[in-house]
Amino acid sequence: MAAVPVVAQGPMMLPAVVVPEPVTTIMFLLPATCGPVVLAEKVTVEVPSTLPAVNGDSAMLRQAFLNLAINACQAMPSGGSLRLTSAPIARNRVEVRVQDTGVGIAPDHLSKIFNLYFTTKERGKGTGLGLSIARRQLELIGGRLNLESMPGRGSLFHFTLELPPASLPASG
Repeated sequence: MAAVPVVAQGPMMLPAVVVPEPVTTIMFLLPATCGPVVLAEKVTVEVPSTLPAVNGDSAMLRQAFLNLAINACQAMPSGGSLRLTSAPIARNRVEVRVQDTGVGIAPDHLSKIFNLYFTTKERGKGTGLGLSIARRQLELIGGRLNLESMPGRGSLFHFTLELPPASLPASG
């Protein structure tokens, strides 16, 4: 039997996803995943229920949020603050931000931080998969994961997602 090549026919059609749903789901998982040391201090979630739906996949968004939150928790071994926010930033985009007050990322690691299997953790403590997977999942649904970090002050991961064409406000 001959293999039939698969050819993409334009951009992938994605369902509309309401951002608060995957965020709410991961908030239930964080205490078991991150432990009380990190979460005892402060977790802030500012994701309005009125946020417009975005193009995406709920499972991919949930996994990306979870990977980013776990990374943030692991960067705060002595406690700290985790802040997850989202807001419309343009006529057709929503921005999501995951910010921590952890140890930050060394400047010489910034160019490698999203590489598959790259980890700053000691042997046996990390796989180097979380950030790479989060970035790839967000790219698959049209997002782009960006990073700002300062050693000793924490990190900010942020990305934007597009609104489905039907939900765009009329221009005028």
